[in-house]
Amino acid sequence: MKKYSIFCICILYLTGCELIEIGTKRAPSIEVSQKSPIGTVFLFKAKLDSNNINDASHLFLRPSGDTYLAIEKLELNDDLYRLSRIIGKKSITSYKTDTLDENLCSVFMQIDYTRKMHFDTKKIKDDWYIVGYK
Repeated sequence: MKKYSIFCICILYLTGCELIEIGTKRAPSIEVSQKSPIGTVFLFKAKLDSNNINDASHLFLRPSGDTYLAIEKLELNDDLYRLSRIIGKKSITSYKTDTLDENLCSVFMQIDYTRKMHFDTKKIKDDWYIVGYK
């Protein structure tokens, strides 16, 4: 009986001091909006997952900050359909951002542990847009 009570006191002491961590740490939540570079890329991925290619193409701008012409958006839609078949409905396993400038940011993303994507984002009028991807 004495050994059992000493064992219980030791367990309570160890969990109270948090020397042993039970469970895993949660990843920080990301706001899926155009207010941050990573949020813009997550929004783009969500639009591809829901097969909403036309809305996904509105997240793209030229590197100069100008919008695409209608014929260029149609060509971009073909590329986005192909991209949605490659990365659509797959989970994002890791990501990393690299700030190049106050208004430029690169987002590196690994999808389903198999594909690596690189997105260049640019801030224009308080919103972030994708200006290129690889």
